[in-house]
Amino acid sequence: MLKLNLYHRDDPECPNDWEGGWKLVSFNPGHLNSDDYSNYILGNNEFGEVRPANIGIQRKLQVGTAFILSYHEHGSCIWSLEGSGPQCAWDTAQFAGILIWTDDSWRPEMGKREEDARNFLKCYTDWANGSVYDYSIEDEDGEELSEGGSEWYGHDLELMFKEIRSYTKGHEVEVSGGAKDLADYHDVSEAA
Repeated sequence: MLKLNLYHRDDPECPNDWEGGWKLVSFNPGHLNSDDYSNYILGNNEFGEVRPANIGIQRKLQVGTAFILSYHEHGSCIWSLEGSGPQCAWDTAQFAGILIWTDDSWRPEMGKREEDARNFLKCYTDWANGSVYDYSIEDEDGEELSEGGSEWYGHDLELMFKEIRSYTKGHEVEVSGGAKDLADYHDVSEAA
């Protein structure tokens, strides 16, 4: 019987700290990664359109290397592109932050920038909610088949379980660990 240990990552890397790419800035001073909104946004005009603080931010918003963000919090948090996430008069803040592309050496293709930004926000939201996981697998003799060392984000757990199944196919599996309840929602031993 194989032993599968599913656990929360104790100190996952903040997606803002990834090499190059997107950086999320919250306009809430109580959040990590916050800054004064006036460095980015002056407000809205009479039509509700964002007035960028400078020409650089204006250009980034126009070409999709910056996006205004909404923030929803009701138990857990959800970061989303402005107006696209949960909309609640009490629990959602519009113009809650900005997402800026920081890598001048490479940029996502023009048509894929919004999709890339949404994927980053899923990772950031998972990180902020503590939904980052890993696993290890031991055989009957206690030898490590897989020792973990990855960061798997909550929105993308099916990929983690696909990798787990590549080790456990055809074996009985005993599940343990602080995140063992994930096995209630994902198959741990069938074909990948």
